[in-house]
Amino acid sequence: MTQDTTKIDTKDIVAGFRFVTIEGCVAEVLSVRNSREVEILFINTGNTKVVAKDLIQRQSIKNPMHPSMCGVGYLGIGEYSTKGNKAAYDKWRTMLKRCYGNSAKEAYKNVTVRVEWHNFQNFAHWFYEDSNHQDGWEIDKDILGDGSMEYAPDNCLFIPKDANTAYQNGIDSIELPPSEISKKDPELAKAIIARKQLGELPIDEALRLKKFIKLRATRYLLIELEADHPLILKAIAKLDEKELEVNPEVVRVFTNSDGETFVKPTGHNV
Repeated sequence: MTQDTTKIDTKDIVAGFRFVTIEGCVAEVLSVRNSREVEILFINTGNTKVVAKDLIQRQSIKNPMHPSMCGVGYLGIGEYSTKGNKAAYDKWRTMLKRCYGNSAKEAYKNVTVRVEWHNFQNFAHWFYEDSNHQDGWEIDKDILGDGSMEYAPDNCLFIPKDANTAYQNGIDSIELPPSEISKKDPELAKAIIARKQLGELPIDEALRLKKFIKLRATRYLLIELEADHPLILKAIAKLDEKELEVNPEVVRVFTNSDGETFVKPTGHNV
C-alpha cells in the first residue's frame, strides 16, 4: 500500500514501505541504513537513492530520472548539479522550453532535442568538455546541421548573437561596418550594394542573393572572432560549402561614369 506522505510517522519508514513523492513518483524503501537514512527505489524509473527519513516526511524527495522539465528533460545521475553548473543548466532548460514548452514558438513546432540530451548530465558534459561555449553566445544547430530539426551534439555549436541573427534573419537587424567590410570582404560589400536593387532581379536570383548575403555575413562575423576552436573553423568551412551551392556570382555590381552603382544579373550584357 502506498501511503500519503503528509501522514507518515518515522516508525513507519521501514523496508517495503511505499510512498508518493512530490513529483508523483512512487518510491519504496529498500533498506534502513541507520536511524536517519534509508535507501529507496523509484518504481517507475528503477533508480535508487539514499535519502534522509525526514525528507520523506516533508515531501522533499525528487527523482533525478523523472522528466520534470517540459515532460522530457531530467537532471540525471552524475557530477553536474544545477546550482553548481548554472550556465549549462540555463542553456539546457532554454533549449527544452524552446522545443517542448507551452509557449514554444511556431518556428520550433517540429524541432526536437536528441534523446541523449534529455538527460542534463549528458548535455552538461558536452557543454563543458566538447563545446565552444562563451558567455553571451547562443547555441546554433543550423550551420553544422544543414537546417536540421534536431538539437544534438554532432550539429551544435555556440556563436555570437549577431552571427546567429545574421544567419537566421539576414543583415537587416544587425550592424556591419561598411568601410571594414569593403576592405576585408569585397564580395560581401558588392552583394550588400546589389541588395538595394533586389526588385530589378528575377525572383530566383534575388532569393539567391539574399541567401548569399546571409551566409557571407555570418562567415564574416565568425572570421572576425579570430577564434581557432575546431567548431568555429568547421562552421566557417561549412558556410563556404553552402555559399558555393548558392553561387556567389549571382550578380555583378557596376559603377557608371557618375559614380553610381547599379546591378545586372549574371549573364546579362552591361
